[in-house]
Amino acid sequence: MAERASVVASQFGKSARVVRVANLTHVILQDADDACPAQIFQTFLNNPAGLAHQNTSCAGRVAPIHAVGGYPLRLAQARPAHPTAGNQAGRPALQAASTALAMVGDEISRFPLIEGFGDLGLRGGKVGFSGGNVVKIKLTGARWVAGATINGSASWNQASGFVTAALTVTLDSGQPVKVNANWRVHGGPKQLAVISGSQGGKRLAAVSPAP
Repeated sequence: MAERASVVASQFGKSARVVRVANLTHVILQDADDACPAQIFQTFLNNPAGLAHQNTSCAGRVAPIHAVGGYPLRLAQARPAHPTAGNQAGRPALQAASTALAMVGDEISRFPLIEGFGDLGLRGGKVGFSGGNVVKIKLTGARWVAGATINGSASWNQASGFVTAALTVTLDSGQPVKVNANWRVHGGPKQLAVISGSQGGKRLAAVSPAP
């Protein structure tokens, strides 16, 4: 793609300039991570003659896409959240927390692409959307993996990218896991979601890569 862009630019001659925007697909103006390319585009429209000297330094600082590392079939195969100070919950609860966040993250990525205000969970259940600039996401019996059912809600501020979630993960075996978490969509490459909650009176405290 980069080579083709250079070829096209050469056909326009000295009036053309190639700006490579990091960590975005070939469509760079379609989601909450488009502030930099939008700024470059607007500045060019306002002053086409200044293209050669236009400041495009933000193009190299666009946050990377948070891709899903894998789709485990069962809860026992899921990568657990990383316990932090004060955590008392065991591995299944930490796995429940990470899968709950993955479920919400997946729906946020799907929201601009689906028709209407409803979706189906990856392995079952329903997801509903409402709101405008702040999107409310409701999970009803949603399953990211076999062995755990997720209910609850999340709020996604499209302007700031900030997400908060309050979820209950019901395990096929074991006590339900209460999960509260927050993170920011399109955050930095090492951004972590902060997780709190409980399982059967045991405190859950952890972090996980932001979905």
